[in-house]
Amino acid sequence: MALDLRNARILLECARAGSIGRAALALDLAQPAVTRSLKRLEDALGAPLFERTTRGVEPTAFGAALLPYAETLVSEAAQAEELIRQMRGASRGLIRVGG
Repeated sequence: MALDLRNARILLECARAGSIGRAALALDLAQPAVTRSLKRLEDALGAPLFERTTRGVEPTAFGAALLPYAETLVSEAAQAEELIRQMRGASRGLIRVGG
């Protein structure tokens, strides 16, 4: 499993929230699903991405190094989706002219 858009979002939210449970809530996913996704990504990369503590999670050096790439992936995907929305809406819309 490589770093895909779903995993990038999970990685970013875990780092932002500092907790897998809070990240799961923010992403509208079940906590076990987030934990499994992180585990699969860590296994695929062969490196731990988060240090699990009693207070939550903190990115390891590997996780911190991966965060900018995850941010780029999520940002580029959002821009691509926005471009398609704009292109689809270019031929239709509502124009109001006031006088």
